[in-house]
Amino acid sequence: MSARARKQKAAESEKNESSPTSFSRSVTIERSHTSSSGSPRKSYSRSERSSSPLTISRSEEKDELAHLNDRLAGYIDYVRKLELDKQKLTRRIQTVTEERMEARKTYEDEITALRNLVDDLAKQKSKAELDSKQMRDELNDVKMKANKRDQENRNLQRKIENLERELSKYKQDHDAYQEREKLVERSLYIEEEVEGRKQAEYESRLTEELRSIRDQTASELEEYKIQMEETFETYRSPINLPGMVEPTGTYVPVNIARLGHHDWQAQPPRQDSSHSRDGNQKQCHSDKSLIFCLINKSKLGQLKSSANFSAEDASRQRSELLIARKRADELSHDLSKKIAELELLQRRVADLERQLTDERKDFESQLLFQRQEVNRLKEELEESFREFTDLMNTKIALDQEILMYRKMLEGEESRLNLTPAPRDSPFNIPVKRRRVDGDFEGDESNASLTGASYSSSRTRFAYRVSSTARGPVEFFKEQDTHGKWIKIHNSSNDEMSLGGWELVHEADSHETRFKFSRAFSLKPGAICTIWSQDAEGNSHNPPADLTMKNKSFHPGTDVTILLLDADGEEQAKCTVKREKIRPGVNFDRKSGVRAHDEVSVLILCLISVNNN
Repeated sequence: MSARARKQKAAESEKNESSPTSFSRSVTIERSHTSSSGSPRKSYSRSERSSSPLTISRSEEKDELAHLNDRLAGYIDYVRKLELDKQKLTRRIQTVTEERMEARKTYEDEITALRNLVDDLAKQKSKAELDSKQMRDELNDVKMKANKRDQENRNLQRKIENLERELSKYKQDHDAYQEREKLVERSLYIEEEVEGRKQAEYESRLTEELRSIRDQTASELEEYKIQMEETFETYRSPINLPGMVEPTGTYVPVNIARLGHHDWQAQPPRQDSSHSRDGNQKQCHSDKSLIFCLINKSKLGQLKSSANFSAEDASRQRSELLIARKRADELSHDLSKKIAELELLQRRVADLERQLTDERKDFESQLLFQRQEVNRLKEELEESFREFTDLMNTKIALDQEILMYRKMLEGEESRLNLTPAPRDSPFNIPVKRRRVDGDFEGDESNASLTGASYSSSRTRFAYRVSSTARGPVEFFKEQDTHGKWIKIHNSSNDEMSLGGWELVHEADSHETRFKFSRAFSLKPGAICTIWSQDAEGNSHNPPADLTMKNKSFHPGTDVTILLLDADGEEQAKCTVKREKIRPGVNFDRKSGVRAHDEVSVLILCLISVNNN
């Protein structure tokens, strides 16, 4: 058999075989080719030199031996290939088992954390219910206080109305007293005028009476003079005085003063008549003066009595006026006191109303805050419950896939009569994650692949994250590819102050800048996460978590992140690029591929080995 025939046969056998890896088949083909490349050429050369039957038979025997050797070498290569494949598959199975155990431990830890979180949320819910009950009790107390304040306000309003009525009554009394005082003053003025008029009338009447008395006295004196003259004439008639003229029938009154001019004789009858006349005149004058004095005394007594009565009446009216004035002063003082009390009560009512309004506003704000807090707690509880439900669904699906993989693995082990080596429980052994296939390596020392690798029928993409730093503050090895968050890490043992530093995020011509506060600092070994505003699950908890206001990171295929200090110098740089990878490259969970994808790849490999 020629080498070409052997090559064709080996190619056909390789086509019939379906090994999970391709490089072992290529090694087998090369080995079979090298192991059978010499003898056919020698047989051809010998056959050309000698074509005897013995030579031909020996050549055929040599060819058959060479073919057997080739078959043995191919068998050995195939066995070695199967051993290598077995070792690779064993390593991959161990890796997947370790990762499954680690994933199981991780999910159990997460389930425990979620249970603790649910317990904490239940405690917070009970606390919130107690707080809400307490707030309701406080609300009832405040309502009772408000009702009590309203009742006091109504009582004060009624008191104010009563005081206003009393004030109006006092005003009416005061006006009445003022009117009465005016009337008293008017009456006093009228009485004074009346008294003045009475006094004038009394004086005029007394003057008239005095005048009439004087006239009467003068007339009586005239009559008396006439009588005296007649008497004197009667006494004078028998005496013929020289030079006297006989009186005629008409009497003319003669003044007594003129009688002294007559040269009378000092006869005794004349003296007697003059003495008697003087005595009569004196007696008449004394009688008149006595009568005048009696009349004047009676008139003066009447005037004094009327004046005393008027004075008593005036003093009585003055005392009443003083009493009225005193009462008016007391009423005005009481009125001013009532007005002051009313103003004080009004100010008190205004203060109580203002306090009631402030308490109502405070209570409404507290009630609104409690409602918002209760709604927030409800939303957090619902979000936690949704996350817990998603995690439980993921765990159930993962458990089903692991169970299916375990059943298939146990079936293959039972079919191949393989006994797994006993080993310790993976839950007590720390396991380090590693890649299943390390064909994709980065250019830089800290380059790694992150994000979810996705593929179509022929093309797959992955994100490459590479970072550099000039100081201890650097970007974390894992970064989000959807523009939700950015992590920075302090790798030194000293606290770093990032006051005034700026984070610049550039993604496909979109730039976002975030400036740290002046007092911001990062503790040794601490990690700070800067969240976008619209990112789910973001929280503002400095210095571990910072949430930007009205800003978001933009996702892209070529992302550059810079960390600038206060002087604008670059301290750290991180690039996230999307790159094509060849089909068949798988990443572990650290690179973002889910565990059931790896399990599916291993199941396909086992199925292909089973078919071979």
